[in-house]
Amino acid sequence: MAKQILFLVFAIACIVLSLKRESATEIKPRLTEGFSAINAMDYLKVIAAEKHPIGSLANQKVKDYLVEELTRMGLETKVESGYIKKSYGNKYVRAAYVENVIAILPGSNPDGKKVALAAHYDSVFEGPGAADDGYAVACMIETVRLLKAHQRKNDIKLIITDGEEMGLLGALFHVKKEKMDDIGILLNYEARGNEGPGIAFEWSNNNAWLVREMKKSAVRPITSSFSYEVYNLMPNSSDFTAFKKRNVAGINHAFIDGFSYYHNPADNIDNISLESVQHTGENMYLMAKHFANYDFSNVETGNASFFNFYGFLVQYPSSIDLFLVILLVLLFITLLGFQLRKKKFSWSVFFSALALRVVTLILICAANFGLALLLTKLYPQYSTFYSFHYYNHEWYLIAGVGLTLLSLLFAARAGKLVTDNNRNEAGVAHLFLLTLISVVIYSVMPTGVYIVLLPALFFGICALLMTSRASSSLGIILLFVFTFFIAGMWSFLSHNLFLAFSLFALPGAVLFLILGVYSTMYLAPDLWIKKEKICILLLGVCLFVGGLLIAHIKTKPTEREPLLTNLKYIYEADTEKSYIATSDNHLHSGHQKDKVDYIEERLPEHLPYSKYYSSTTTFDHSQFASEISPRSSGEYNYFIKNNQRANIAFIELPDPHKVDSLIINEKVHKQIESGSMDDRFTITLYGIGLDSMSLRVVPKDTTVQVPVYVGMEYGTFPEALSLPEGYAWNDPVTYISHKILMGQ
Repeated sequence: MAKQILFLVFAIACIVLSLKRESATEIKPRLTEGFSAINAMDYLKVIAAEKHPIGSLANQKVKDYLVEELTRMGLETKVESGYIKKSYGNKYVRAAYVENVIAILPGSNPDGKKVALAAHYDSVFEGPGAADDGYAVACMIETVRLLKAHQRKNDIKLIITDGEEMGLLGALFHVKKEKMDDIGILLNYEARGNEGPGIAFEWSNNNAWLVREMKKSAVRPITSSFSYEVYNLMPNSSDFTAFKKRNVAGINHAFIDGFSYYHNPADNIDNISLESVQHTGENMYLMAKHFANYDFSNVETGNASFFNFYGFLVQYPSSIDLFLVILLVLLFITLLGFQLRKKKFSWSVFFSALALRVVTLILICAANFGLALLLTKLYPQYSTFYSFHYYNHEWYLIAGVGLTLLSLLFAARAGKLVTDNNRNEAGVAHLFLLTLISVVIYSVMPTGVYIVLLPALFFGICALLMTSRASSSLGIILLFVFTFFIAGMWSFLSHNLFLAFSLFALPGAVLFLILGVYSTMYLAPDLWIKKEKICILLLGVCLFVGGLLIAHIKTKPTEREPLLTNLKYIYEADTEKSYIATSDNHLHSGHQKDKVDYIEERLPEHLPYSKYYSSTTTFDHSQFASEISPRSSGEYNYFIKNNQRANIAFIELPDPHKVDSLIINEKVHKQIESGSMDDRFTITLYGIGLDSMSLRVVPKDTTVQVPVYVGMEYGTFPEALSLPEGYAWNDPVTYISHKILMGQ
């Protein structure tokens, strides 16, 4: 039992050390010579004082503040503004008037390539965006303030975009308007949470030189080529995507812990982690300072494989991975040959051990997925958050680890994963499984294969040593060394996989634990097949039960961790019908259930979709009235004036096949090709037509009426509604719909 306790304490210590070494850095005081998050917070308090989505008056205030502050610092500052459209097939277009803030801190070499720092200053409609993405803009201002005191060959260019939250609109406008070949490197900054280390999660192609230079300049750089490969396979995008498509070399950074606060009203300056701001901002400054004097004239090509190991950044050319995969295959063949020479090797036992491992792995992953599914049913309020990522989510990772340990104990006892009689075959089977996984990963994400390849090589070497010189003492030594190695390789990765994808990523997060335990079963089978395994049993029970219990206690919402409420008040001017609606899948007391009788049904097609609605409550919405009148130039030309500035404007054509083109303010239009669509068509407008707009429809047949729906969305309810303690409004909305029959 003492051996088990010592091993478990050692394993837990390695995991804690790995996570600690790959966490955010400590805050530096205001008077430090370098970057201090405290100084950056002075700017953030202004930027994130209130929610400021694209097109809003608050957004214009932030833009004006940025221009004023950067100009005061002596930077060449301008506002890059104009109209931009983004189409989604033939059914939907987003159009906006964007206002990017562009500033240059000149270097001594005007012909050199620029170092670009990029972030967006608009927030979502739900909250002030202190983390997403106000902190990054604040860090950029503090960075250029510090860089002014240093010698620089290259220009530092700040690209502070507008409209990122509504589809990367500002970045798309910038890359269409400006040339990109004068940028040597672009460092983009995002957030998908409000805490955790700053992670370089996305890279441009040919990244070996970028990794090397970041390693030279940054403090505790956190990154991996595995995350680079995973992100390349995903449909996600950020401003960095627009630059990457123009072949700009660069790195995308973000912190992802605290995902519950993503696009949340509580994403404010009180809840953002200063350690996260320090880590990201300090590395922004150090890297910008480094590249400000970098020679971009002879940048080499080629990708790297790279990862963190107890905080150290390990890098090697990705071309080596193919040779390592071949070496692993040869190592497996060598181990198999050694075992066959003993003439005690049984192929039937080998295949049985391999099948048992594969089946056990699948069943345990399925059990964790089932746990995640069960939790979403037991706590339906989690559905209000992205990926069911409620504030207590990390306790479910602990519960998943406990469930996995208990399942492996049961499998080791009932399924006999390892015994004295099948140990040799089990070791070969496990190395074969690791080799197979490595080959599959290499075929899909070549620079991410290290994540299994390197531990597999290490295990193969350990297995060869055990085969040639088997002893319990050697097994224990190799057990501790191997545990130290895989804890440094897999702890942070497993944790981040769960943070990135939440509950339904439990199977992926515990997968590496399963593979690690399989390895320890070969190196030290006594831990799993002797009666003294009670320590692992108790640990599994404590983690599983304790994780679920603490998570349950933390389900109670608080002011700092509020349960969100989405409500819309919708009024159809042509039918005089009103609705209280929500898109939330779960109704709680924040939805005014005691006042409103909700019916699960869709609203009419021209209104924003909501799963639940009620038509029993009407508010006084006269403050949102709009004046709609035909212009003298014709019946298909109307002028719309809003008594109160809207947040978003919508134009919907229920019969687009009758329309040749749609023109708004004579600048934003949609040309509809004959036969290209016969379904509904919608344009969403940001910063356009919020006070007033001209709307002109050119029909294909002037003898028919053309119905057009004009919707105005306002960021408040007509009347004040109170919420219970611990609940928060998540973008309360009033939506007024007008139907215009053009051509009467």
